[in-house]
Amino acid sequence: MARFGTWAADVIAELFPTYPSVLAEDRITYRPHQRSTRQLLHIDSTYGYPTEGRGMLRLFCNVDPTGRPASMAGRRAVRVLRPPVRLGGARTRGRMAESWSSRLKIRRGRRTLYDEVIAEIRRLGKRDKAYQRSAPREIVEFLSGSSWLAITDLVPHGAISGRHSLDQTFFLPATGMSDPHRSSLYILEKLTGRRLA
Repeated sequence: MARFGTWAADVIAELFPTYPSVLAEDRITYRPHQRSTRQLLHIDSTYGYPTEGRGMLRLFCNVDPTGRPASMAGRRAVRVLRPPVRLGGARTRGRMAESWSSRLKIRRGRRTLYDEVIAEIRRLGKRDKAYQRSAPREIVEFLSGSSWLAITDLVPHGAISGRHSLDQTFFLPATGMSDPHRSSLYILEKLTGRRLA
């Protein structure tokens, strides 16, 4: 896992030389099991690890020793569901979870309004059956040994099949992007008319 994390950081540095100075490394995830169900199209949000408005840049790698490919559905164009400006009960639940997780030292960082809005968009998108049926998508197959990158809080995606995958998550501040106006933070602040981070 540590070797994969080092390799992932080196790949990012080679592809995006300006990113290492602004990126924050987050967790590495290993998924050894075959997927039993397809994932719905979704954007990523965090629970124990608030992003505080930073994008989630994730590098995935199919490390299946038997050579099986992994398939993912994704959207090229981003459709942002308009989030409610007042989240009502979701905000209360978020504050309660914030209180308990900070006391138990489970959460790192401060949960912002951005984290609440992005979590609500994820929830709404996964529950929207019409969206899940009709949203345009492209199925991409990744051979064993191949890797792919995505800013997963910005691009709807969902794994269809595969096992033995590794992924490294990095937090990318909007100010570190070549075009901050394309960040999820900027898009959501424009839609809601509020400062979220």
